[in-house]
Amino acid sequence: MVMSTKGLPPLNSLVMFEAAARYCSFTLAADELCVTQAAVSRQIRLLEEHLGRSLFIRKHRTLELTAAGKDYASSISQSLADILAATQAASIASTPTAQKLTIVAGQCFTSFWLMPRLNSFQKQHPDIQIHITVDDQANERSESDYDLAFFYSGQPDGVAGWHRLFEENVFPVCSPSYLAQAGGEISLTEIWQHTLLMMDSWPENWENWESWALREGIEYQQPSKALFLAEQTLIVQAAVQDCGIALVWDWHVHDLIKQGKLVPLVDRVQKRVGSFYLSQSKLSDRRINKLFLDWVETEVSCQKF
Repeated sequence: MVMSTKGLPPLNSLVMFEAAARYCSFTLAADELCVTQAAVSRQIRLLEEHLGRSLFIRKHRTLELTAAGKDYASSISQSLADILAATQAASIASTPTAQKLTIVAGQCFTSFWLMPRLNSFQKQHPDIQIHITVDDQANERSESDYDLAFFYSGQPDGVAGWHRLFEENVFPVCSPSYLAQAGGEISLTEIWQHTLLMMDSWPENWENWESWALREGIEYQQPSKALFLAEQTLIVQAAVQDCGIALVWDWHVHDLIKQGKLVPLVDRVQKRVGSFYLSQSKLSDRRINKLFLDWVETEVSCQKF
């Protein structure tokens, strides 16, 4: 059967409409698609002009689908799902043998940054089989152990083959409930009177409360109360559960702050000398590595601090 596509609206408009309809929000749709809110609004307006009818009821700070918008959203959502399924099936059929990609990363980075995003890469490349090894000293492993490694380095410029992802911005956070119980404000000079979440043993190249205080230009004091935990992932989880104040890196609490589960106690973020990097082994398949590297760089570019 020959089908004319002359009357179809641009696919980009349909993708943005599906996301906006799902969230009933141009802003949330823009966040998911890594575009601006204005870009989503413009595409929706063009789609409505193409159809000759309104798809949304725009109210003050709220957005609702019209009756026609609800029917159209249901059909478009199913159609896009069918296109994705067909694309994945064609990709798998053309590459019958799974390709392995071994990644090494620290516990905290894996838990709070990589895992919440990894599903999108898997959807794009279902033929790539991912193996993740957790190691907080990933940069010290032999290149024969991995294809790609995420790690922090104090070298400001890195080395050849390293891809800088984030600068290291470190600051204290707590849960909204903990802050409310403290009267709604905690000054940095009074922070030592609160429960500080600390590691039993800080890794050598990690920021700790004493080095952070030095960089902030405030006097370090032995905290009157402290909760000691084995590793940084537990510290972040404890902060979310109202247990105290945690010293964190912006890249691993970005999503938790955006979700309102944590709040920063300072507006100004002091930058450390080093950065967080992604490196690739010289012994691995560069083509597969590049697919993952391109995906990571796209995710990083969407992350607004």
